[in-house]
Amino acid sequence: MKKIFFVWLLIIGYQLSVIPILAQGLTLEELLEKIDQKDTTISDIKFNFFQEIEISLTKEKYQISGSAVYKKPDKVYLKTFTGEKTPFPEQTVVSNGEKVWIYTPKYKQVIVEKWESLSKYGFVPEEIFNYVDSVKKLDKNYELEYSGTENNLFLLSLKPKKRKEIKIKFYISSDTYLPLKTELTAETVSVVTEIKDIEINTKIEDEFFHFHPPEDVNILSLD
Repeated sequence: MKKIFFVWLLIIGYQLSVIPILAQGLTLEELLEKIDQKDTTISDIKFNFFQEIEISLTKEKYQISGSAVYKKPDKVYLKTFTGEKTPFPEQTVVSNGEKVWIYTPKYKQVIVEKWESLSKYGFVPEEIFNYVDSVKKLDKNYELEYSGTENNLFLLSLKPKKRKEIKIKFYISSDTYLPLKTELTAETVSVVTEIKDIEINTKIEDEFFHFHPPEDVNILSLD
């Protein structure tokens, strides 16, 4: 079953047998177990987010806000809002688990794709998009580094084994075991995402994840 942790990898090196670093009495393996246990209690999750994107070469910074809804096992609704000075257009990305609708109001365009093709649009690198089925098996595709705590948040860093220039750091609540902040760094860009207004198990209907395009848009179907 696809996990809630995937959605953090969306808007995110040690093996589990490595000598453990202690933080609030938890080892790395115990922390991952707590995250996995929390995941089993969640059927859907909603949250708002704020991102700051910095381009390494030019030092340009852009800000994006948005909201996200995820329902197990594979339904996603993501909406972003951007300022006038950013090069990134506002978008709505919706998936019912089979199809993905990518709606860009600025261009009056909707792209319809298969879910498996989402990574090619650059929302997340391919290595991150190819998530694992269990948090406890993250070491299959990632190098893990557990750095203890900061401001009562657990710090967990991931590096895709196939692209080690990418690093994702999660700041995980010690109360809920859900990420409240993520930092993604790569060769040319860094993205800091703050997560707030988290709601879980809202019993959202499946119909919410079926996009109905406006009448005046151009629909490009690639599925």
